[in-house]
Amino acid sequence: PHGRFGRRPPLACLSHLVTMTCRHGRRPMTTDPIMLILLTNDDGIYAPGLRALEKELRRMAEVCLVAPAVEQSGVGHSITFLNPLIAREEYEAEGTLRRGWAVEGSPADCVKLGVFELCGRRPDLVVSGINGGLNAGINVLYSGTVAAAIEGAFFGLTSIAVSLEYD
Repeated sequence: PHGRFGRRPPLACLSHLVTMTCRHGRRPMTTDPIMLILLTNDDGIYAPGLRALEKELRRMAEVCLVAPAVEQSGVGHSITFLNPLIAREEYEAEGTLRRGWAVEGSPADCVKLGVFELCGRRPDLVVSGINGGLNAGINVLYSGTVAAAIEGAFFGLTSIAVSLEYD
């Protein structure tokens, strides 16, 4: 009744899926590229949920982080077409390690830019989240987190939206 992953916490489910995709946890042979995950959200590049998910995903795959520069909660599947899209590289606090890209646009814009311009190669998986709040019921129609995963699916990419309700 609880699906393939039972009652595991969300990160355990995602970890299981990514491990399965990466040949059951074994590092790919040298002729195969390491799995590339396009990571985005709708809460912005500085959101704690994105940081937590990024940390875990980087342990098992290459991550291309492309997220909105500012919070975009509730924008649904909007895209930017009347204004130029601006993307800037974001670095860790020490300024030496590139973290990803901050985009002046919606989560759907981030996926488009990631897939076609910023990731360097076609991602194997799109992960959107962790959204701070539950995306369920009617909320999925307004959710930028869900829209980013749908945008990835439009391009034929396996895509996951992750949300977490907490007190």
